[in-house]
Amino acid sequence: TEAFGSRIDILHVYPLNAEAPLVQLDLLRKEMVNAANEGRTIKYHLHKNDDIREGLMNFLDASEGELLAMVTKKRNLIQKIFDPSMTKRVAMEVKLPMLTFQAL
Repeated sequence: TEAFGSRIDILHVYPLNAEAPLVQLDLLRKEMVNAANEGRTIKYHLHKNDDIREGLMNFLDASEGELLAMVTKKRNLIQKIFDPSMTKRVAMEVKLPMLTFQAL
């Protein structure tokens, strides 16, 4: 991002009936502020929507993003059967290049 003068947008979609996760957002901001991210523009966004995919797609439509990166979670067989991957669903729909990372 530094070479191109790009901005990093970090989005968290949370349910309509929940309070904004400000504590978690603050922790994320503190983690992202380190020597590796010095000089980069990072913006944090909170978006209320009960449907994560819909909230993400709404944000992408309104933003000028050129690349989507998502974090995936390791899931067991039961989770794979009953809770389809959000990343896979978004990948089928999004018109941007996409990069995925597996959470540790």
